[in-house]
Amino acid sequence: ERLLLATTSLEMILNHPFYGMGMGQYIPTLPQYLPSLHFSLLQPVHSIFLLLLAESGVLSFFGVISIIFYGVKKQLTGGVATLIIPLAFSVLLGLGDHYLLTQQQGRLMLGVVLGVLFVNNGRFARLLMKNTKKD
Repeated sequence: ERLLLATTSLEMILNHPFYGMGMGQYIPTLPQYLPSLHFSLLQPVHSIFLLLLAESGVLSFFGVISIIFYGVKKQLTGGVATLIIPLAFSVLLGLGDHYLLTQQQGRLMLGVVLGVLFVNNGRFARLLMKNTKKD
């Protein structure tokens, strides 16, 4: 089932490479690619990267990736590298599941992770360190 959804999303990406099918259009478009699929299997592909590519296209995907790389670079050069750990966890989680983009709790968690990534050069980390020290 996961492999079928992944290959179908790759077909969608090849059919709509630059701008995608539109945000939120993966599931409504899925029956066009898999007409014999039972309705209980209508669900997003289990990868946030394939889902983002299929719905928004290559141009938006690379825009999002470049913004994330900017935040990582910012943390590595002037911030605290340990703030990248939640992002790494989210990337690993996103490789195998879609809920970071499709469910409210996942979107909130991803928003917090990306917000922490763009914190101003370690100021947030120093505040955390100050509040966690026990004398």
